[in-house]
Amino acid sequence: MTDTVVAVSGLRKAFGRNAVLDGVDLAVPAGAVVALLGPGESGKSTLVDVLTARTAPDDGTVRVCGHDAALEPAAVRALVGAAAPIGDADAALTGSALLRRAGPPPPGLLDRLGLTGALNRPVATYSGGERRRFALALALAGGPPVVLLDEPTLGLDAADRRTVRAIVRDLAAGGAAVLVTTGCLAEADRLADEVAVLDRGRVVARCTVEELKRRIPERHVRLRFATEYEFAAAARVLSDAVAGEEPLVLRVPGDGGTRSLRSLLDRLDEYALSAAEWSVPESDLDDVLAALSRAAA
Repeated sequence: MTDTVVAVSGLRKAFGRNAVLDGVDLAVPAGAVVALLGPGESGKSTLVDVLTARTAPDDGTVRVCGHDAALEPAAVRALVGAAAPIGDADAALTGSALLRRAGPPPPGLLDRLGLTGALNRPVATYSGGERRRFALALALAGGPPVVLLDEPTLGLDAADRRTVRAIVRDLAAGGAAVLVTTGCLAEADRLADEVAVLDRGRVVARCTVEELKRRIPERHVRLRFATEYEFAAAARVLSDAVAGEEPLVLRVPGDGGTRSLRSLLDRLDEYALSAAEWSVPESDLDDVLAALSRAAA
């Protein structure tokens, strides 16, 4: 995984006075899945549009398999598979007709996506999930060396999400360079080898998800109590706890390990208190951005 297939340097794009991309540097090697992780309005979708040569950058360079996206947009579009919404004119055609135009999908892909029985129907009759899966099939038609997927599991049920994740991993194993965008840290963890965190148009971190999690020290244990009395009593006993956003929930700082959890429960037991349920929530994107902001300050 040493050959850089997608190379972005100093990329800038503004719409009016709004700088959507502000000096983005990014590299995606062959045989890797890189997740572009960021909140809404962070510039993820605009970056995908620039990488697929649908939008021209204001400054900087984008090279895909050695081709400059600004100078050779047609060559870049031929090398990149990107799942895009299907327009009304194309939706009037059958799935088979669109695939004949796009090129052959990888062997077995349509079966994996549960689309084989839908190919003779107009795409306009597809359900929302079928449309998203079919857009993925179109993106992978012809076996492009670069695949860009914008929120590929959004709106899919659990089984379809697992299928798409497996397909993404198989693409990388076959040598493709895969860039996926997501606003969910857990989804980036499931999909990617590495993440690039995009915030307000800048890449503010590039590392593995595990390395990213280690930058977030504020893990906590979530305790939910059955009654107001137990909740109030526990809040007095656990002086470092803070009220959660949900009723009768306390958040207690802790690493989630068995030793610290046992100590926490023992403190409650000393006062004959018990939680109705407990959990150690996964860090989310807000936690990531807050930790990165503090580190940069």
